[in-house]
Amino acid sequence: MKRLNGWQRLGIIASVLWIVGAWITTMHFGTEEAQQRASDSMAVCNKYPLPGETCSDKFSETYGIYLNVAQETAALAALAPVPIGWGLAYLSIWLVRWVRRGFQQPI
Repeated sequence: MKRLNGWQRLGIIASVLWIVGAWITTMHFGTEEAQQRASDSMAVCNKYPLPGETCSDKFSETYGIYLNVAQETAALAALAPVPIGWGLAYLSIWLVRWVRRGFQQPI
């Protein structure tokens, strides 16, 4: 099995840091938005109550929906850029090598 070179190891570390950082950041803002939307929903429920509906249930339902959206968004933000970044890195390396070969003198 071929060992990873230094650049590949740095790439793995950067990828892991990106995944953790993007997940935490996106979830932070998503949780805040879910809290705000659920609070707004509860305020409307308190002002205009519907028969058979408790406002705390409405809060929980709305919070759950928006928290689920935040989790999906966080997963996409954390994971989607990683293969794209690796692909662009290897494409760049291939292009540089290809151009260099074009400048080499034929033997």
